[in-house]
Amino acid sequence: MTLLNRRLVGILGAGTLALALVRCGGGSDGPGNPGTPPRDGGPDGDSLGPAAGFEVFDLNVRKARSVHATARDIPSATAFRGKIYFSGSDHDHGAELWVSDGTAEGTKLAIETAPGTADAWPSAPLAAFDSIFFSASDGTTWNLYRSDGTQGGTRIVGALPTGIPGVTSYADIEQTFVAGERVCVLLGAASPVWCTDSARSSLSHLTAIPNAPVDEVVVSTASYALLRVNGNIVRTDGTDAGTTTLPGPTGSLLRSLVMNDRVILSGYASGVGYSVWVTDGTAAGTRKVDGIPAGSRELEYAVRVGNSAVLSIDGKLYVLDPATLTVSSVSGAPTPDWTTKLLSVTDSRALLLQGKDVWAIEGEPAAAKKIATIPTDPYAVLQPWTQAPGAAFFWDDDINEGKVWRSDGTAEGTVALGTMASLGPARYPTDTALTRAPAVMGPDWIFFVCENETSWPTPCAMKFADGKLTVIPVEDRTAPSDPTGFFPLEGGSGAVFAANASFSLQYRQSWFTDGTRAGTRSIGPVHMGPPAKLGDRYFIVRASGNGWGKCELASWRGQATDIATVHPLELDFLCDPTGGRFDLPMMALGQRVFFADANEEVHSSDGTPSGQRKEVAIGRVTEGARWIVRGDALYLPTPNGLARIDANGQVVAKLGSGRVTAVDEASGYLVFGGERLFVSDGTPGGTVQVSPASNVTRVHATGPHRAFALGNKIVYRLDGTTAFQIVSDVEAIVPFRDGLAIDTFNHGLQVVLGNANVPIEIAPRSNDLFVHGDRLHFVRGDGLAWSGAPGEGEPWVSDGTPAGTRALGEIVPGPASPRIRWLGNLNDAAFLAADTERHGRELVRFASP
Repeated sequence: MTLLNRRLVGILGAGTLALALVRCGGGSDGPGNPGTPPRDGGPDGDSLGPAAGFEVFDLNVRKARSVHATARDIPSATAFRGKIYFSGSDHDHGAELWVSDGTAEGTKLAIETAPGTADAWPSAPLAAFDSIFFSASDGTTWNLYRSDGTQGGTRIVGALPTGIPGVTSYADIEQTFVAGERVCVLLGAASPVWCTDSARSSLSHLTAIPNAPVDEVVVSTASYALLRVNGNIVRTDGTDAGTTTLPGPTGSLLRSLVMNDRVILSGYASGVGYSVWVTDGTAAGTRKVDGIPAGSRELEYAVRVGNSAVLSIDGKLYVLDPATLTVSSVSGAPTPDWTTKLLSVTDSRALLLQGKDVWAIEGEPAAAKKIATIPTDPYAVLQPWTQAPGAAFFWDDDINEGKVWRSDGTAEGTVALGTMASLGPARYPTDTALTRAPAVMGPDWIFFVCENETSWPTPCAMKFADGKLTVIPVEDRTAPSDPTGFFPLEGGSGAVFAANASFSLQYRQSWFTDGTRAGTRSIGPVHMGPPAKLGDRYFIVRASGNGWGKCELASWRGQATDIATVHPLELDFLCDPTGGRFDLPMMALGQRVFFADANEEVHSSDGTPSGQRKEVAIGRVTEGARWIVRGDALYLPTPNGLARIDANGQVVAKLGSGRVTAVDEASGYLVFGGERLFVSDGTPGGTVQVSPASNVTRVHATGPHRAFALGNKIVYRLDGTTAFQIVSDVEAIVPFRDGLAIDTFNHGLQVVLGNANVPIEIAPRSNDLFVHGDRLHFVRGDGLAWSGAPGEGEPWVSDGTPAGTRALGEIVPGPASPRIRWLGNLNDAAFLAADTERHGRELVRFASP
């Protein structure tokens, strides 16, 4: 594939989801875009729009997700020639190298080394020698690449070893680093370091590094790199001759700071504890700093102030001259405590953060001066984030109003840029994201990783303008929202359904729609079944944000603008936040709502925080079966008959016997079945078994003492207590007018209407039947294997006669199938889930012509 050539929408407001409406012949693609250009099959338009009457609600604007290249959490982005390069992926490409100029429009695929949708898994890019270096796959081989940032300017430096020892996956490529005039690749294998020549045009194994895993790349200077190999400090310039082991701590190295061509480092050695060393890359120039006593605490922070380094160790501040190894203190500084952190501003100025106070350290000798006290939560402390030219960034961890701050080391230059909460839940920069090293492009914007516990890591850019902080996510309008679990609300005021949220492909959200594009929005964690109305409030069981699998009862009035948690559900509930089930039933009766848990046991609530109770008297119900309220009773299918429940949760009567899996009613006439089939007036005495139907999976009551039942793939017609077979080899049935639509395996789509006993075939085999208005709708084909025949897999409509059966048009042009699934009806429209050419799998609104 070539570079991604797709429009990306502009900045989204906090918590906003963009909805794109696609119509045949044109439409709106979102803010700032007046309409779709003529569709000529190019990258910016569909070759054909969907059939007339279909509207596509693009609910999920998915961001290209950041790919963390190594387990060592190496920053996955780098600044190069005024832009940011990072490892990312989207719906149309595998993991490749992307570029961003800090805007959504300027964030796109930059370099693709593995063709098509194959993953290249590029390592964290390295900007050096006026080039970008990264390791990636071309689909068959893992290589080190050198690039000017464009597809045409990218070439292979050399192939990396494959197999064992060598590279078997992206996890084996741990880091790319500079060693003198060479670029090296650290592998997590038995032959760990490979380096280029001085011209950076070929690649070879650095044999001077022992064939044992390298613990870490400590730091790179202008002329060499320091590595820790088997606990020892190894200096290398990328050549065997320039690789040597240095004296120093033989345990773990924890912190380092480059001062010109010297490195200050701290490490731990058995029997010595933590100590500070300075090296110039030679054995003779590697010395322990005796003025800082070895102890039980490591070097926590190290920053440069002029020609000296300020170090925070074991609750003390030290000023170290790396040339002379003399040690002094920071005058005017507060006594350090557990909240003390250091953050560099420039080579001559640093910030000291302690509690809520901000101090500037500068001058020779180094001196501290308080420049600000940050107003925040009593328990909040300031946390360092990153440094840009002439400015440092930090944040306060106030759980309610945490802010991002920028400081140039002066009182007037220390300003709040905006609250983190205002960025919206989809792009909230949590502790994990903020403490991960971002890539910085000047004092005006920062490229970093947005994420939370429910989202993929997402590349974002923070822009600072007019005293405001905004986040620009990378967006991909082809990402599917994959709607399911559609339930119309009583009274036709709207419907709820489940779909992917814009910030997550793993966890799903509940959405409310009033039937319009503008009235469709996310309303919180995903629901587990249908809502129920009690008084003027709707109730629903949904996943809780308090932990995976947790559930809660939520309620709202009207159009769900005030949805809120009523109380947690702590008993035998298991709510899957990925939206794996929508079959936990719920019905309102009297002054309570009744609902089932994951063990098919019944609970109820009066809608108050303390109003939940378990309805022990009812026992278990049949999983996924429909519940019916009829008059003052609730009818529940159970493993032993149909239970009639009163408003107090008591079992008034059991009707029939055996496991009940389906129930329906019309005009006071109940029909239910499972192991056996029964008709009933709602009393035990008025319940009669109907033979020969058995193993019933679907029932539909069409009028007084008239019904249809499906059992053992046979459709039976019921007149009173008499049943007779209509058709066999049945795959699906749906009520249609005063009869039934029947999809058969070998005899196509059939309908039986009125008093007729013989169905008529109106179309070849079809699937996903649904009724909208007075028309039968279906999808042509068997739903499993698409032959590519004209119209197959696309929507059709019928009035119940062969002559009145026709195709509606194509949602996806050509032989591809949109995989249509009917979700439900709302007022004058039907809602479907369908694959669309421009937007992925989305919610589709359809009004019959």
